[in-house]
Amino acid sequence: MGIIKPLPHGEIKLIYENRFKAFEVLQIPRYNPYEQFLTTHNHDAERENAFESLLTEAKDLMTSAANRLSKMAATSESCRATGTLSTEMLQKLQRLTVRNSLNVVKLKINKDKASEFVLTIDHANSMPNCPALDLKQKVAK
Repeated sequence: MGIIKPLPHGEIKLIYENRFKAFEVLQIPRYNPYEQFLTTHNHDAERENAFESLLTEAKDLMTSAANRLSKMAATSESCRATGTLSTEMLQKLQRLTVRNSLNVVKLKINKDKASEFVLTIDHANSMPNCPALDLKQKVAK
């Protein structure tokens, strides 16, 4: 067993509820009670191609986000409903999202050798609202 020990079921539920219970009063994002989350998680994990399906979903979501960010960046700043991100920041975030999506595609292509790779965060190129992912081959010992 490694240094990090698995948490007992009750503690995981407590952590989940502390993190997401605040969303219970909101319509969006929809709050899922822990039991519903666990049922969905276990069902997804038992699917035959769960790993590949999750990678496909991640790639699709990142591609969609990159397209939306690109459209927002192309919109005049005076017409946007947000005053927090400049065009330059939106473009940088869009490029970062594309970069992360390409790393997911690389992992999907190499899914049979996934254990040979490690996914890390490139802190030097990350943004406060989005980490920069790096997929590297593990160094042989």
